[in-house]
Amino acid sequence: MEKGFFYRLGILSISFICCYFIINFFSHVNVVALKTPLHKSFPKRIENWESTNDQPMNPKVARILHVDDYVWRKYKNNKGDVLDVYVSYFSYVDRIKTYHSPLNCMPGSGWNIYKVESVPIYLSKDKKVNVSYLYLKRGSNALKAMYWYQCRGRIIDSEIKERIYRIVDSVLKRRTDGAFIRIISLTNGISQEELNRFCVKIIKILYKILPS
Repeated sequence: MEKGFFYRLGILSISFICCYFIINFFSHVNVVALKTPLHKSFPKRIENWESTNDQPMNPKVARILHVDDYVWRKYKNNKGDVLDVYVSYFSYVDRIKTYHSPLNCMPGSGWNIYKVESVPIYLSKDKKVNVSYLYLKRGSNALKAMYWYQCRGRIIDSEIKERIYRIVDSVLKRRTDGAFIRIISLTNGISQEELNRFCVKIIKILYKILPS
């Protein structure tokens, strides 16, 4: 009886040790920092859109978000249309240090989400990616917003997909770094086609800046 007890105890101990090393192995990911800060590498002029100002984030909010780097700017075109552009970068993502979805943040700021859908945009004639589109209202005010996750060479249009790819890449690439991008139209006259074209420009710029 004692031999059986110690045998089972030994098997259980070995199982716990194996589980510990497996969890420790897969939970360790590489920290991937940007070579150049976003406020320097991200252009202030994007074709006919020019930045009017950089918006600083409250340091306390930045600490809560655990963001490693970000750029937050308003861009205006020659027609007077204004876009609010926010790009945040995380050198790694885990349970605490992670993206904050506008599906949670915008309602917390008093905006009601009336529509959310995945929309296709074309990077070229043969290459299509999907990003998320939001239509929001607060009283008589309305906003259109586009957002996506640009992580390790991928364009990801939803929180669920981002988590799935994050798990896969943490195992295969030992990486979870990536960026969250949000563009808000502050002018009602901007068409969806023009908003889509601006998203394409941002994606192509970030392909050159972010680690692939």
